[in-house]
Amino acid sequence: MKIEIRPANTSTELEALVALDVRIFSSDSFDDPDMWKDFEVFWIVLDGEIIGSTAFGLNLEFSISEEEEIPSPGCVYLATTGILPGNQKRGIGGRVKEWQINWARSHGFTRISTHCRESNIGSLHLNRRFGFEVIGRLANYYEDPDEATIVMELKL
Repeated sequence: MKIEIRPANTSTELEALVALDVRIFSSDSFDDPDMWKDFEVFWIVLDGEIIGSTAFGLNLEFSISEEEEIPSPGCVYLATTGILPGNQKRGIGGRVKEWQINWARSHGFTRISTHCRESNIGSLHLNRRFGFEVIGRLANYYEDPDEATIVMELKL
């Protein structure tokens, strides 16, 4: 199993990014092309096939009080990480998380901020396994269904 993480070109690959994100997340997807414009975006590739993506906001963090990202020097905001359902629970998420942390460190960042649905036990467990700590909960963040988001942080 060969996993690569390579940059996505948001100018020429935007339609493919949106389509993949909708397949992964449906109602929680980044379905508006403008949502991708301020992020560093990467494809997750398994044995030559694109199976997911991840997007970072640089010098940003997710704000519990403002329900959006805010400027934060030295912080990488993991805005989204998604892997197609047929490729989940195969250890790929752990390898991607390790890559994300190494990428942030190698680019001089000192913190990583992220959030996910309260019911996303897999993501919460994975983040905790890599040292992320829960720093807050924001009720009614998600719609369809209505649910809280859990905000997590890793100090590098």
